[in-house]
Amino acid sequence: MERLREKTREKNSLPKGHGKGKRMLALFLAGAIAGSVSIWTGPVPARAAPASEAAQVWISDWRQQVFQSDSCPDQVRTSVDLVTGRNDTEPFQVNVRPAEDGTIICVAFSNLVCEEHVIPVENISYSYVDYIKAPYNSRYTDETDPDAVKDQDGIWWVHISDPVRKTSPDRMVGFPEILSEHQSRVVKKNMTQPVWIKIHVPEWAVPGMYLGQMEVRTSFGTYSFDINLDVKDVTIPDSASQEAFSIELWSQLVGNFDTEVDVITDAYGVEVDSPEWWAIMESFARVMKENRLNVMTVNQTDLLLQGKQTRVNPDGSVVFDWSFFNKFVAFFRERAGIQRFACGPVAKYKTNPKNYNNDIQGEEINDYSKPYVEVLSYHPDNPLVPKKELLEVDLNAYEAGTEGPALSYLRQYAGSLHQNLVSQGLSSIWYHHIIDEPGKRTQAALYPVVEGIISRECPGMPTGDAFTAWTAEEESPYSEVYSIMEYSLDELPDKVAGFLNPGDRLQVYTSSLPLKDNYLNRMIDHPTWHMEMLGWFCYKHGATGYLHWGMNQWNTWTKDYLPYPDYPREVMWDNALGDGSCVYPDKENLKIRSSIRVEALRETSELLSILWAAEKKHPEEVRGILNSLLRSGNDYETDIEKIRQAREQLIGLAAES
Repeated sequence: MERLREKTREKNSLPKGHGKGKRMLALFLAGAIAGSVSIWTGPVPARAAPASEAAQVWISDWRQQVFQSDSCPDQVRTSVDLVTGRNDTEPFQVNVRPAEDGTIICVAFSNLVCEEHVIPVENISYSYVDYIKAPYNSRYTDETDPDAVKDQDGIWWVHISDPVRKTSPDRMVGFPEILSEHQSRVVKKNMTQPVWIKIHVPEWAVPGMYLGQMEVRTSFGTYSFDINLDVKDVTIPDSASQEAFSIELWSQLVGNFDTEVDVITDAYGVEVDSPEWWAIMESFARVMKENRLNVMTVNQTDLLLQGKQTRVNPDGSVVFDWSFFNKFVAFFRERAGIQRFACGPVAKYKTNPKNYNNDIQGEEINDYSKPYVEVLSYHPDNPLVPKKELLEVDLNAYEAGTEGPALSYLRQYAGSLHQNLVSQGLSSIWYHHIIDEPGKRTQAALYPVVEGIISRECPGMPTGDAFTAWTAEEESPYSEVYSIMEYSLDELPDKVAGFLNPGDRLQVYTSSLPLKDNYLNRMIDHPTWHMEMLGWFCYKHGATGYLHWGMNQWNTWTKDYLPYPDYPREVMWDNALGDGSCVYPDKENLKIRSSIRVEALRETSELLSILWAAEKKHPEEVRGILNSLLRSGNDYETDIEKIRQAREQLIGLAAES
């Protein structure tokens, strides 16, 4: 390997005495100190030892959550060693723990070279990991749960199983979470700062061993590491491909799923459709594409309200202006690597219109007792501007042959939606939600009524929602897309198999549940690799996608009706840590900040593509690896080194001819 690396250095270096090359390298170094660049394209220097004992600097797996109190372990990697496919993105971490206050000036990289083939340095990027403090671990209230524990205020809490770190109000823990894309970072004495680095292997890359180098340049010295990137002959499909794994995180970009507050305008103070607003949308699209968040659920009623010609007449007839809806969809289809779109649920329950703290006892005003449909209504006080509201459906009147205003609106909406999707060439990549988690009896009775209207007016439109196995079985005559709660797949596999038909899509669903019994989930205080293991769980159950409601539900689940907290400066008071969001607003730069949990979901998507490719060639070997890693959603391997080795073994199997 070292002989090969020396040849690579020679090939990647400029000739001695090459004045222009020296000048460019000097300019780079000056820029690095100024914090303006993070790459070099000139000579790759020989491997350097740490400049001093001023800091501990070490490499760690992306699966390892590195805390600020962590010190360098006794055994560490001396190089970055990764095995990937093509069109694959693989992360790792370099951690800096200084003995005195200082600055990480930048992290610089060379090209990655395999004989005459080069992966350009532009395919490597880095972010600093920021921490979110929490006074308690993830939990939910349920006084009927036999595992619930009563606190000093008389509230019964069910707590997360085995969090990655235990915390309490008098012992807050900062959990690694947010990724911040700054060039440099001030670092504090005896505080560990992880740097999250990822290498994207282009689809056109020739398989082979690519060699390069990384330098961590700091005010207290420069630290160098070799990069060994083994690219195998297997290609991950683009996220927009129908062969790709599906990840559906509900984004709240126009309006809101269940409240009156527009999430983006509330967080950034910008108007919808303004240049500033589109800059924020650009950031969302980039994060979605980079991380394969390829199923986009839209708030269709809020999008229609942005159409200037949308009208509701006094007689209840509706004119739908799809212009902004189509503009929004086209923007994300072009930029975000979208595989399919979905309209959000049309039947809902009434919630607190602000909906802050809706999980704190005594403050709920949610109404589950009646069936409602979201509509645009005529209001004589402002006849040119329709109003979004929930109308009750009289199911008894419907059974007697009376449609009623809510269902009349729904019929008009569905017919107009169908015409629009066909005209835009979108009908083949669209589906519709009916009711989110239709567990209440009123919702169960409403479900087939609403679905029947959607299906009649939008022929060929798949429908589906988040279900338990019990509710999915009840609504199975009316659904084609099933997002089944994780533990239901474990506990009732025969029931699930009984209602699935050929052509149906099965996705694994988690929310704030499950938290107990050691089940896999995606809270901030879960191990990050839980999401990768959820990929193995999806494969075990034949699921081709994953659903979670909370991409950026920033205006809910916060404390005391306050604005969304300014993380990482403020404390997270949510009960299920990170359930409502996994990206964070960057108001100053009109962007969003991603997270290590989003990166982990991308790794899950890539894992499924590798599993499917390996299964075609070596089904028995793949099944053996699966059985060694995961038996169920709460019985699985916990050694991240074994998890990493299994992934690399899979890539090798998928690449074999």
